[in-house]
Amino acid sequence: MEHTPQRGRSLVSEVNDAVVMRNVKLCMNLIYKAAVAPYADRIACLCILLKKPTGADSQHIWNRPKWVEMRLAALDALVSPSAGDITELQALISAVLYDVPAVSAQAAEALMRSGLPAAHQLSEEMDSSEWWTMDGMVRAITALGRFGSYNAGQTLTSVLFGRHPRSSKRLMRRFTSLSALGGITLTALLFAFFLADGNNHLKDIPAMAAFLFFGAIACTLLTAVPLAFTNVIAYQKAQEHNMLDRAATEALIALNDTKTIPDLAEIATGRYPATAKAGACRALAHLLPLLGPEHRGLLDGPSERRVALMLRSTDCDLLLAVLHALEYAGTGQSADPVERFTRRNLTAEVRGITMSRMDTERTQQLDSLAHIQSEAVRILTILMERKQKEEDSTVLLRHSQPATASGSEMLRAANAVSRAEPAEQLLRAAQSDADRERV
Repeated sequence: MEHTPQRGRSLVSEVNDAVVMRNVKLCMNLIYKAAVAPYADRIACLCILLKKPTGADSQHIWNRPKWVEMRLAALDALVSPSAGDITELQALISAVLYDVPAVSAQAAEALMRSGLPAAHQLSEEMDSSEWWTMDGMVRAITALGRFGSYNAGQTLTSVLFGRHPRSSKRLMRRFTSLSALGGITLTALLFAFFLADGNNHLKDIPAMAAFLFFGAIACTLLTAVPLAFTNVIAYQKAQEHNMLDRAATEALIALNDTKTIPDLAEIATGRYPATAKAGACRALAHLLPLLGPEHRGLLDGPSERRVALMLRSTDCDLLLAVLHALEYAGTGQSADPVERFTRRNLTAEVRGITMSRMDTERTQQLDSLAHIQSEAVRILTILMERKQKEEDSTVLLRHSQPATASGSEMLRAANAVSRAEPAEQLLRAAQSDADRERV
C-alpha cells in the first residue's frame, strides 16, 4: 500500500512513520527528500534512520539487505562533509560501534572526516559501551589514532592496560543462552532415558532413591555445562582482547603522541598480557626516537627507570630507541643501567637465537648490535657528565664556624688594627632580642 504524505506533517514525522511501518521503499524516497531539507531536519532524519527500530522483529529487520542498503544511502546523502553537531556525531558513533560491518565502515569514514570534535565523544562512548561489536570497536580504535588529541592517547593506552572497553554483553548473553540450552537438553535426554527404560532395570530402585539420583544428575549437568561454556567464553574474550591490543598498537603508532610514552613503558615492563606488552614495545620503538631536547622532563623517575629497564631486550630497533630517549630525556640515574648494558656480550646472547637464520641476516644483526654498543658508550659519557653535575648541585655550603648563640659573648672588632684602640680590646655584641623584650 503506497503511503501518501498528509498535508502539514513534518518530514521528520514522515520518516518516523515509515520506519514504524517497516516501509523500506518509502524510507529510501524520504532520504532523497531529506537531502535538500534544512540542516536540523536532515540530521533528525539521519538519527531516526540509523537507530535500530523497536519491536520483536527489530533484529531481523535490522540485518535485512534492503535495510542495510537504506542505512548506507542515508549515510551517503545526509551526513555533513565535516560532521560537527553533537547529535550527528552521536549517531555516527553508534553506527560505528553497533551496526553491521558495511554500515560501520562507512560511518567510520564519515566520523574520521569530522576530525577533533569527534575524539572526545568517541572516547566517552567507548568507555561506557556494553553492546559493541568486534568490528565496530576495532574501527573506533583505528579512528582514534587519526584524531591527534590527548584524549585519544589516554583511551588507546587504557585499551592496552585492559581497562577499556568493557566486556561486551553479547558474550554474556551468548554464554547464558548456550548454558541454559545445553543444561536443559542434557537433562531432557536423561529424563527420556529414565522413562523409556525398556528393560525395566530401574523398577527395582525405590521411587525416592530414583528421584534423588535423577535430581543429583540433573544438578550436576546444569552446573557442569555452564562451567564448560565459561572456559569457551573466556577463551573468546582473550582472543578479542588480543585483537583490540593489536588495533590499539597500530593506532598509537599513527597518533605519534609522545605523552603516551610513560604509560607504554609501564605496560612494556609490567605484568600485563603478552599481546599488550608486545604492542607497547612496538609503539615505543616508534615513539622514543621522536624525543629531543625539548622533551627534557617528560620522563619522571619511575618512567625513566622503566625505559632503562628495556635495555634488557635483544630487539635492535627497541634498543636504539631506548638509548636515543635516554640521551635527550634521561637523567644521571640512567648512567648505571647504560653502563651495565655496555658490559653485556650481546653477540653471545643473540648468537643462539639467530643460529637458524641465514648467514647474511645473522651478520647484519651482529653488525647492528656492534653499532648499538658503540652508541651506548657514547651516550654513557653524556649521562656520566649529567650525573656529575646533578651530584655537584646537591652539595651544600656549610658555615666556617657556628653563629653566636647569645648576646653575652664577646666579639673582636674586624678593623681593630686600623683604629686607635688596641687590637686586644673586646666588644660586647648588640643587645639581644631577649634583652630588648625584657626592657
